[in-house]
Amino acid sequence: MKAKKRITHLVFLQNLSDRLLWLEVKQEDDRLRILSGGKYSLQAPEAETETPTAPEERFRQAVGEVKKNLHVKWLTPFDTIYIAPSYRLSARFLETPPTENENIHDLVAFEVSEALQVPIDEIAWDMLISSRHGESAEKHLLWVATRKEYVDSILAEWPPQALMPTQVTADFWAIYECLLGLDESGFQEPCVIVSQEGDRATLTVANRRAIYFTRSVMLTRPQLPAKESSESAKENLLASEIERTLTYVADRFPQGSIRNMILCGFDNWEMQRISQTAESNGLAVTRLGVGEILALFQPAETIEISPDHLAMLCMAYCRLGRDIKGLNLLGEREAPVSWQSLVPEAAIPSREFMVMSGALATLIVAIWIGSHLWFNHAVTSRLKEGQDLLKLAERLQREETALREMTRNHVSFADLFLYLAEMLPAEVLVKSISLDMKTGVDLVLVGGNHQKILEIMDKLNTSPYFRELAESRAVNEKDGFTVYVKGKLKPIG
Repeated sequence: MKAKKRITHLVFLQNLSDRLLWLEVKQEDDRLRILSGGKYSLQAPEAETETPTAPEERFRQAVGEVKKNLHVKWLTPFDTIYIAPSYRLSARFLETPPTENENIHDLVAFEVSEALQVPIDEIAWDMLISSRHGESAEKHLLWVATRKEYVDSILAEWPPQALMPTQVTADFWAIYECLLGLDESGFQEPCVIVSQEGDRATLTVANRRAIYFTRSVMLTRPQLPAKESSESAKENLLASEIERTLTYVADRFPQGSIRNMILCGFDNWEMQRISQTAESNGLAVTRLGVGEILALFQPAETIEISPDHLAMLCMAYCRLGRDIKGLNLLGEREAPVSWQSLVPEAAIPSREFMVMSGALATLIVAIWIGSHLWFNHAVTSRLKEGQDLLKLAERLQREETALREMTRNHVSFADLFLYLAEMLPAEVLVKSISLDMKTGVDLVLVGGNHQKILEIMDKLNTSPYFRELAESRAVNEKDGFTVYVKGKLKPIG
């Protein structure tokens, strides 16, 4: 089976409730290049008082705006990765017994279904095995799951034909794998990773072999007074949650076994309270800022990159720099292979060429349709003309046959008509006359009276031209007294 072409052009999207973050990254040779990035506000404008825009509609509009800023050509192959909020996902550590790799999927699927008490067909899930796990038969892994209806709701909010996700994932695994790729020495012993996700933070406990625990916590409390919702209040909440997390993992990692804590993305925080918490628990604190990850990419001075983009940058580094795809909750519902993934970017024609080609193709189609309609009209017209010609030919043939028949019987029609003109009185007119040697004579006389017509018929029967003339019917019509006469012609010769 032919391997699927590796995608080197990625678009990341992350909804932080009040803003939509996005980042576009491409691998060129051995360098990672940031093509575009930024954020769009998802908050309703203050001017909207009567009919405020729904959050779903604002999200669709923001995705549409992102699409306008991308450096994606027609048929350019790329993946769209949507980073789902960690608090909407369930994550559990699992240590498997020694087993073959092909059996791990079924084993984990059973554990996921049992833990969530939901049929596995209704769960969107995936598992993460550390890139530094090793080849041991038993696996230390983390599975992440949510109901499929949640993933469906994400896809339902998406604007049609606009950057439909090929991967729905979380962000904590990317920060973990990025740290492993940069310096795995800090994970010789268990380590606490604290990463920011909007108004929340994700706390992860891991070593080089696996992620053992992860949870998402709030950095604000809506019920707090305004003066207590400052940065210091957030830091106090985060310090309390770090203490609580260390308590949760105490049964796996005895006191003193966790030596390090890495703060990711808190570039603008002083972190004095966090440092005190770390010192009281014997943790050495290091910080990972967005500038350190940006150093892995080509300079992007004109692009708006903030500390909120840290997780996206880490994921881009894992996907393109380390070839780690990570979690994907779409599973088998990934987008089907499209023409974008079949055509290399070097073979993509320019926009000007595509516009000219489209115009020429439209012109050719229009000419073809016009010629087809003209041909059908011409055929219809010729058929109608042919039918008229056939009718004319048949009438001429009948007249020719009648004339030939009359010629063979030596009837002098000129003398016949002269005889009628001289013989008929002035008050009697010939309305119509039909002469045929086979069918006989049909004569219509108008005028006079019945007695006069009978006298005329006697004279015609004794003439050299007519015989057996008899009255068919006599009526009063608008032209006057009318008599219909039938008879035969006398042949001469």
